[in-house]
Amino acid sequence: MPKFSVIIPLYNGAKYIRTALDSVSSQTFRDFEIVICDDGSTDDSADIIKKYSQSHPELKIKYVYQKNKGLGGARNTAIRSAEGDVLALLDQDDIWYPEKLAMTAKVFDSDSDLMIVCNDEDIIKNGKKYSVSKYGPYSKDMFRQLLYKGNCLSTSATSIKRAAFDSIGGFSEDIRNIHFVEDYDYWLRLALNSFKFSFLKKPLGCYVLHEGNYSSNNLGMMCDHEGRVLDINYSRLKKKGLADLIAIRKRMFRLYLSNSKMMYPSDLRGSLRYFIKALMSVLF
Repeated sequence: MPKFSVIIPLYNGAKYIRTALDSVSSQTFRDFEIVICDDGSTDDSADIIKKYSQSHPELKIKYVYQKNKGLGGARNTAIRSAEGDVLALLDQDDIWYPEKLAMTAKVFDSDSDLMIVCNDEDIIKNGKKYSVSKYGPYSKDMFRQLLYKGNCLSTSATSIKRAAFDSIGGFSEDIRNIHFVEDYDYWLRLALNSFKFSFLKKPLGCYVLHEGNYSSNNLGMMCDHEGRVLDINYSRLKKKGLADLIAIRKRMFRLYLSNSKMMYPSDLRGSLRYFIKALMSVLF
């Protein structure tokens, strides 16, 4: 059984997947397998994976193909085929630095109670470092922090003990209601179950900004789906008080107002719609 299973959901990623795989291949920590779920790609992704496997016989690469189910479904399928003790998530267009797995393993080994480790990431745009995403911080009440302060993890920076997945199940596959924010919902579920988080304050990889990023498209849909995640997880919170009601309303207000600003001025109607939703979230 390998220490790590590197989980890669793949959809029409022919332009990026070689670079992502090269970054895994360059890891100084070698006890890992790579599990790729091809989520119905229509480009030459499958041929690229086949050729990469043949040219890197030292790597244990598992390739699974399925009809398109979305990111959550692709991750779940890959995880079900995985054998590692730790699930290291990597998106098809992101990059790890060579010490990523070694440093993550060291953190896990330092505390047997840890279930989730997330490192910082460099943000790369047009081949240059644009900024640094600093995730976290840790809180004794990670559920409320995630719910009221927002998503403070990134998939390609996060590794999860397999035992946590076996305990609470996989990512949401509801692409009609929780699409592109299924990771946020998953962190909330992990926190709700009192699993211990740790944040490694060092960039160990790159989040690559480009025109194909899921997170740069469909602003309205993503905002609505994030609002639904907030509703669902707020309803899961037991022993809610007045402070919780105020906090969730403020969170909804910030979510919708931020989306209104991002839509302005290119989509005035959409911007106005989310401005009204922001006001309604605190007035009603």
